[in-house]
Amino acid sequence: MRMALGAQAKQVSWLILRRGLIQLAIGLIFGLAGAFGVGRLLKSLLFQTGSADPLTLISITLLLIAVAITACLWPAWQATRLNPVTALRYE
Repeated sequence: MRMALGAQAKQVSWLILRRGLIQLAIGLIFGLAGAFGVGRLLKSLLFQTGSADPLTLISITLLLIAVAITACLWPAWQATRLNPVTALRYE
């Protein structure tokens, strides 16, 4: 719809990517806070466990970032490849 009204493909891609990255940032903030909290709880309950393993947390964070960007780029690519006239006739 935005492309039919004159938006460029770059603008539409950035719109979709930006919305996904905002959700990713919120999820990572709450997820990492929860991981630290649960890690401290498990440290008090179990023997020989660390409260936070930096290598694991960093690798999981990077994996989630890569998956989220890929998950955002696919719909953005499809949205920019769609013919605006066809989209308007469908609606």
